Amino acid sequence: MIKNWNNFKESIGGAISGTELFGKVGPNYGEEKLPTTLSNKDTNVCMGMDGVFYTESDYMELYNQSLKEYNLDPSLRSFNKENLDALLQIINSKN
Repeated sequence: MIKNWNNFKESIGGAISGTELFGKVGPNYGEEKLPTTLSNKDTNVCMGMDGVFYTESDYMELYNQSLKEYNLDPSLRSFNKENLDALLQIINSKN
């Protein structure tokens, strides 16, 4: 039970009006929604078939190292899930 409202407000965040805890408070009170800040298309990270997460720079490094050893298809140059798995299959089959 809350015995002192001011102490309670200070303990959960300082300068709040108190209405944030209860949602909508009237017909003219705006609805507060948090926008989605990241989606799958905003990040360049894929999980390979080996269960490891690869960034675009990790992939390019792996691609360039593999290009020295194997005859790779130029279409594998772009970073996406399908190319990552294909590159990992090539590397695993040669080892």
